[in-house]
Amino acid sequence: MEIDREELKGITFQEEQDLIREQIADEKFLKAPAIIFVTHAILMNNLKEWASVNDIYFVDVIPVMDQERDSLVTHVHLDANGNRVVAQKLAQKISSL
Repeated sequence: MEIDREELKGITFQEEQDLIREQIADEKFLKAPAIIFVTHAILMNNLKEWASVNDIYFVDVIPVMDQERDSLVTHVHLDANGNRVVAQKLAQKISSL
C-alpha cells in the first residue's frame, strides 16, 4: 500500500511500516515505493542499533517527523519545514553536549 505524500499527516512511520507489512502478508507483492520504504526502515533500525553498540551519538528524527509527515517529499527528503524540524532536533543534541 502506497500512501500519497499529501495523506501522510497523522500517520506515523511505524503505522506506515505496519500497513506495508500487512500488504506483504496479504499480497506477497510490493511495488517499488514500498520496497524503498521497507529498505529505509531496516537501514534506520540497523543504524540506530550500530550507534548504540558503538556508543555513537545518534539523533533519531523519525519520532519528531511523525508529527510533520506532510513535510516529507520522499521517505528521506524533506521540504523546508521538515529541514527546520530536523535542524532544531540536531541543535538540541549539539547544545546538550
